[in-house]
Amino acid sequence: MRKIYTLYLFTIAFTAIGTAQETIFDSDFSDGTYTGVPAVEADLDAHADWNAGHFGNTSTWTAFQTGNGEDVVNTGAFYAYAIVDSKPITAIAGDVITIRTVTDYGFSGQSYGTEADEPMIFTGLLDQNAPASGADGNGVHREGVMVVNKGSTNQIALSNNGEGTAFDDASAILTTEDAAHIYEVVIEYTIGTNEGTSSKIARIHSINGTNGSSTSTVSSGISTEVYNALTGSGAYFFNWALRFGFGSSEISRLDLRHLSITKNDALLSTSSKNSFEFSMYPNPVKDRLFINTKETISKVSVLDALGRIVLEASDVNDFLDVSSLKNAIYIVKLSLNNGNVSTKKFIKE
Repeated sequence: MRKIYTLYLFTIAFTAIGTAQETIFDSDFSDGTYTGVPAVEADLDAHADWNAGHFGNTSTWTAFQTGNGEDVVNTGAFYAYAIVDSKPITAIAGDVITIRTVTDYGFSGQSYGTEADEPMIFTGLLDQNAPASGADGNGVHREGVMVVNKGSTNQIALSNNGEGTAFDDASAILTTEDAAHIYEVVIEYTIGTNEGTSSKIARIHSINGTNGSSTSTVSSGISTEVYNALTGSGAYFFNWALRFGFGSSEISRLDLRHLSITKNDALLSTSSKNSFEFSMYPNPVKDRLFINTKETISKVSVLDALGRIVLEASDVNDFLDVSSLKNAIYIVKLSLNNGNVSTKKFIKE
């Protein structure tokens, strides 16, 4: 594929402007300010970063030090919420908001039980105009995923939660292990020109399980209220403890070990270790998507938010005609003859 040198500097400038990385929040709670000393900070609601409670009651999410000296944010209460309301999250079309949490779902050795389809925790974004105490009745004002106990199947699942659904059928299932109580959940929101052209990818990964397994789920579109918050005055990170320890389950607490929120630091849509460099413009695009790379491309594929190939070409010279695509967010995938692939997201408008 021929590189267009006359437009190369423009492409670099466009990419730099569109992908500037920003860390909004990042803590493993070991910096001294999240421990139980001084005592006032044992209640997370007293911390400047957070608004935490249980429908009007505080002291449900607390800074806690485990037996081996690790600092965590802990709750043992159903429906307890914790919101980082000091850090409004804003975005424009083309931005990627990534939330990463590492959480203990109970003590090692505790059973998830046989109570099927019980949601344990919701993690994601909350419209800052929605009261935290009304979160249960304001589903459209939140956008994220639920970790769901599948009960007798000895599985947990990652359930997409959006558009006001209290919780839907799990679309990604992960087999649990006795020792696997620590999981990483990554949620990546790509912001489109409206809520319908935005998308969400989420992954759950076993941190201390023997197989290190993971599974992912994808959804197109996000809630109108959260989209308006993101592109307006801002949305908040929202962690909501749900019905863990219900019925036969032995899970007695949730420990949040790490939380990071970044803008334009994509973790799930990045290429594999066999990827190669390429750039593209304009983004958003109306008809011609120009692609620049030093490699010889064997095939170009365009995938929608559900991973389906909607456009494919084997003879691409400088640009790909995407005029036939509907307005949405897509992934362009470039393949080489040696099997290497590289991907990037783009918005069709």
